[in-house]
Amino acid sequence: LAIPASCQSLGPAYDRELDRLMAAVSEEYLRYFSAFRPPKTLSVQLASAVKDHYAAVRSGATLAGFYCLRGLDEGYDRPSFGIYVVSSHAGEGLARLALNDAFAWCLRHGLSRVMLKVYPENMAAYKIYAEQGFVDIGQSPDSQRIMEKVLA
Repeated sequence: LAIPASCQSLGPAYDRELDRLMAAVSEEYLRYFSAFRPPKTLSVQLASAVKDHYAAVRSGATLAGFYCLRGLDEGYDRPSFGIYVVSSHAGEGLARLALNDAFAWCLRHGLSRVMLKVYPENMAAYKIYAEQGFVDIGQSPDSQRIMEKVLA
């Protein structure tokens, strides 16, 4: 039997659960995820979000990760997608679930494009993004691939 997975909006009420999630993560596993390194922590980002969107990704009742659509609060016209899934839940299809949830959220909010950055050596993530319709549009100063998807 497949465990039901879901996404739901995050807010400050999730601070403790997110702190536990992130405290159990090794630096090695975090090498591809730098969105919430100091000085801004995830709880600070959640508390200050106005237009940006953050969502929990659950596997059953367990918080298995989260995704974000950021940049809107800074005035950008397309959000930047970021996702973190704990290693014990990798391979469950949660990234695809989160992407589809993010696409739906964008369309509901009148957004027609989503971008993201991915390290070239993170081939598993790159493959998922390409399968979901993202295309390479450039390279960031820190050598990450910049990808974009135009939503239908």
